[in-house]
Amino acid sequence: MTINPTTSGPGVSALEEKTLGRIAQIIGPVLDVVFPPGKMPNIYNALVVKGQDTVGQQINVTCEVQQLLGNNRVRAVAMSATDGLMRGMEVIDTGAPLSVPVGGATLGRIFNVLGEPVDNLGPVDSRTTSPIHRSAPAFIQLDTKLSIFETGIKVVDLLAPYRRGGKIGLFGGAGVGKTVLIMELINNIAKAHGGVSVFGGVGERTREGNDLYMEMKESGVINEQNIVESKVALVYGQMNEPPGARMRVGLTALTMAEYFRDVNEQDVLLFIDNIFRFVQAGSEVSALLGRMPSAVEVKEIILSTNSGQIGVLPNHAPIATAIDIGILRIRLLKDQWLTMALMGGFARVGNNEITILVNDAERGSDIDPQEAQQTLEIAEANLSRAEGKRQTIEANLALRRARTRVEFMHGEKEHWNGSRFDFDRYGLVPRSSPRQADLILTAGTVTMKMAPSLVRLYEQMPEPKYVIAMGACTITGGMFSTDSYSTVRGVDKLIPVDVYLPGCPPKPEAVIDAITKLRKKVSREIYEDRIGSQQENRCFTTNHKFRVGRSTHTGNYDQGLLYQAPSTSEILSETFFKYKSSVSSREFVN
Repeated sequence: MTINPTTSGPGVSALEEKTLGRIAQIIGPVLDVVFPPGKMPNIYNALVVKGQDTVGQQINVTCEVQQLLGNNRVRAVAMSATDGLMRGMEVIDTGAPLSVPVGGATLGRIFNVLGEPVDNLGPVDSRTTSPIHRSAPAFIQLDTKLSIFETGIKVVDLLAPYRRGGKIGLFGGAGVGKTVLIMELINNIAKAHGGVSVFGGVGERTREGNDLYMEMKESGVINEQNIVESKVALVYGQMNEPPGARMRVGLTALTMAEYFRDVNEQDVLLFIDNIFRFVQAGSEVSALLGRMPSAVEVKEIILSTNSGQIGVLPNHAPIATAIDIGILRIRLLKDQWLTMALMGGFARVGNNEITILVNDAERGSDIDPQEAQQTLEIAEANLSRAEGKRQTIEANLALRRARTRVEFMHGEKEHWNGSRFDFDRYGLVPRSSPRQADLILTAGTVTMKMAPSLVRLYEQMPEPKYVIAMGACTITGGMFSTDSYSTVRGVDKLIPVDVYLPGCPPKPEAVIDAITKLRKKVSREIYEDRIGSQQENRCFTTNHKFRVGRSTHTGNYDQGLLYQAPSTSEILSETFFKYKSSVSSREFVN
């Protein structure tokens, strides 16, 4: 544990010894701060701005470093309003992340994102604090044993039992009893399990937070006469707070819950109301920082360990696509590679880059052989004792993680095949990708907005690759293409088409006929001939008179230059070719 550098008293003298910077730019809740060369703060460090505004009022704003911009400049997000801040004001680097009070002193109290009490009941004992940014528990500390959490509510235990250490979502409108259920769970976990609860209000209305506090006092969950006998700690970051505070208030509540789990070895029930606004706050911060809106989930540190359990009851749960367990190989320079074992994460694919956000990544040299082997033995033992489908699935997941670490530790070169090696090993189904496909079926009207994505998709496919245009809308642009400025008059203006399938919509037998013709053509095709002629139209499912399309265009689509009327009343004497079914040579037709 560390002493909170943002609290009053002893914390002030500690702040005065830290590095000083100055505000260079203020954009709403985002601050750009310049520091002396060689004294840049780390990501997630807490910065404190202290001073006076133009009318002499004291200013005390805490920020969190989010980006290193270069040229001795960092970008930070404020945890409170930035009213009164000016360029040139001094900024203090605390040298550590935000720290909040933990332990029994937090029970029965209401805190903000900084761990400061906001219930007008006096200061809180802040001698024991903990940073809100912490590493996830080690694999050997995880508890994979499944059991049911007895809530004491008969209808819940019978019809929808809660898993001990699991995550549960409560959905419902106003006045249906969510708060009543929450207070009943808080009361039962204290009496029947000897545990405590932590409530994190993320982005909710101030009135709702006040009503919850009053109802908890009336029901005895919060004991006003003897506050230390209370069984819940409240952490609020309401709607009126800036996005930075709403994004971090969940971590503040989680940090308090972790202390009860890891130090006091108690079972903890963590309420987050609601998860959707937590995700929304992360997206707002990402937009303010000029990056893609983040895909946020309930962090992996919300786990069950050997010391205790943390159960989460979010109001809404986001859906996010995750990277599976496997090996990542990155090419740094011409002959230099970086190979790491990933334990899951997220990936964002951009135009020219792929950003991977991983929960845990390790090099082979950084893995402790004894600890990895011990974790593998524990995972194998848990799998042998697993009962039921859900328990078996989770035990298999833990075993896959343990095996990946052990095998990667013994030899990184074995994993140079990357995901294909893991697919064969675990029997996973490969995910679809343009680099795994050789056929595109286009259907429906292609618009100007869709054109760049379609061309990029085609260019990502390896040779040989083929295209079937299915339907009149995708072949000619449809019935409104003549007068529409936003419609591409034929997909062959963008990518070369191998088989045209007319109809609106085509019949099922016509689709089968198109695929059959493509298979025949592919079986008789010479690869060199395809490279030389892939810019032209070559095969039709029926005897339609089409003009030869111009060369494939991958840049801006000039409507006037590439205009081609869908009518076939005026047919120019153009030459196109198709493959005969019996010979491999071309037949030219006028």
